[in-house]
Amino acid sequence: MPAGVLHTQPKHAPRHKKSGIHAREGVSRLWFVDTNARTLEAFGLRKERWVPLAALADGDPVSLPHFDAVNFPLDALRPDGVPDLDEGEE
Repeated sequence: MPAGVLHTQPKHAPRHKKSGIHAREGVSRLWFVDTNARTLEAFGLRKERWVPLAALADGDPVSLPHFDAVNFPLDALRPDGVPDLDEGEE
């Protein structure tokens, strides 16, 4: 069954380590959400490689495979008034 991984991560954090674990465990979809930059990168697993599915920003509508029954603005993942993470926080 495909799964989405919603993850807030500092820019310096290595994504490839966790991506490999997810691929090995059969996760077929990954979402990387940067709440400070208000972006979402979506990837799908094809032939043991992660391929980009979408790159969204600000209020772009989110409607991605296996989760496309619900359409919502990316801004909904981080409402106004939520403070940015400091560089050292995760």
